[in-house]
Amino acid sequence: MAFRGRASRDVAGLLLLVLLLVAVGTLVLAAGRDPWDPDETRYLQITREMLDRENPFLLTFDGEPYSDKPPLYFWAMAPLVAVLGPTSALAGMLPALLAFLLLPVAVARLGRNLDLDVVTGRWGGFLAVTMFLPALVAGGCRMDLPFTLLIVLALAELGRLANHRTRTALPFWVLTGLAVLTKGPLAIILPLLAAAPLLRDHRLRRRLFSLRSVAAGVAVVAVWLVPAAIAGGREWFMDAVVHQSAGRAVASFAHREPWWYHLGTVPLGLIPWSFAVLAALTRLATQRHALAGAGRLLLHFPVATILLLSAISGKTLLYPLPLYPVVALAAAWWILDDPGAPSRRLVLGLAGALGLLLAAGHLLVLAPHRDLALEGFARWAPAIGMAIPSLAALALAGAGAGLAAARAAALVVPLFIALVLPAIGPGMNRLLSLRPFAEAYLDLAPDEPKGYAYAKIQPGFILFTGRPFVRLDRPSQLWHAVDAGHAVAIEQKTFRRLPAHVRARLPVRARVPYRHTEILIVRSPAGPGTPGK
Repeated sequence: MAFRGRASRDVAGLLLLVLLLVAVGTLVLAAGRDPWDPDETRYLQITREMLDRENPFLLTFDGEPYSDKPPLYFWAMAPLVAVLGPTSALAGMLPALLAFLLLPVAVARLGRNLDLDVVTGRWGGFLAVTMFLPALVAGGCRMDLPFTLLIVLALAELGRLANHRTRTALPFWVLTGLAVLTKGPLAIILPLLAAAPLLRDHRLRRRLFSLRSVAAGVAVVAVWLVPAAIAGGREWFMDAVVHQSAGRAVASFAHREPWWYHLGTVPLGLIPWSFAVLAALTRLATQRHALAGAGRLLLHFPVATILLLSAISGKTLLYPLPLYPVVALAAAWWILDDPGAPSRRLVLGLAGALGLLLAAGHLLVLAPHRDLALEGFARWAPAIGMAIPSLAALALAGAGAGLAAARAAALVVPLFIALVLPAIGPGMNRLLSLRPFAEAYLDLAPDEPKGYAYAKIQPGFILFTGRPFVRLDRPSQLWHAVDAGHAVAIEQKTFRRLPAHVRARLPVRARVPYRHTEILIVRSPAGPGTPGK
């Protein structure tokens, strides 16, 4: 008991330090950058239009109905956008940061409801916020962390129900309903798929699917879906409900990747706890009674998540994010079972080695990158800052101090967020911001009510200029627009593919760097004429 009490006290203070480091790093980054294309600028523009139209149900982008995402994250951003403005990166990322800061509480609650002790729950929350991907996403305008928070809370209620600590599943269904409003129906599928082995219990099955509880979850979604469907019509409803869920699953129109994609990316996102998670899941899989009953969700949920997300055709680095807090709890359970055992010391030493890899990545890859070109303090200080706790973890693990090694390794990712992100932020902003384009475009066409772009409209065009944009799809349309005196945006690689006689009559008035190319603004040809299509 003395060991458990000391471990709990030690991690409480360090958890506050970790959260402070991540919060400071993300806030400094957000304060010094613009929203980045394409997702951040799109989400902020949708929120701006929602406020302008005073309609929180039917989302629109550039005036057209938007069905790709449900509205909850946009509702959370709305008061921030109203106060800070639609081009504030801070307004977009604060809901994600808040969800990150609440994640340790949710993981601790999950641990208690899975019959793990309080100390394991606290360490699970501690490990969850020191993993690379969750900490990195806390600084972005994305709904993945709020979605993850709601899923963890829903799993906690599922565990409470499975362990017969409650007779109602209403909190579970309300939380999954809110998660559906955040990112879609995966919020229902993942927990139920993970709970399938537990549903052999007739009492659990009857309580989980009681009409009153399920109806509560349906009502949460219906609050948005019914008025949105009435306003958007049948076409919007089919796109939102069928195309954006089933369509992405069987024939992805975006993010198509091979089936093994998550097997390669998830271990990177788990740094520095990749090996600890693997060891914990291996023990749960090979020793079936290591955790019984609802505790088996620590294995079932990550396995079900990986299998399901590997089977669907659309994949991104962020889709498996809900499994990260769950496997963090599993890793904490495994480490605390015997932190001085050789296997734990080896894995914690490997956590230190992964921290050194992260430090070397900054020093050798990020800092000298042509778009960042960090020198002096900005190059060396972050690498040294991450290397110190990594080396300490290696030394402490070798000396047999397992928990001390874990505490040292846990500082690596928060230091990356606090030291590296502010250092690379200005360079990343130059690479990913379209504010310079908007300034050049408005300077060339200050009085036009709308903008024009050939082949592709970036969301940042609309957000930063404050104008709707018209997309031109054919060279003849491009020529007519320029001949009429309009300024037209066109990516450099697209410009080069135009027929030579079209390019010759399209004077480039401005060139704005964006990513690894340029966006050109063409206007005022030398003379009239219409080239062939």
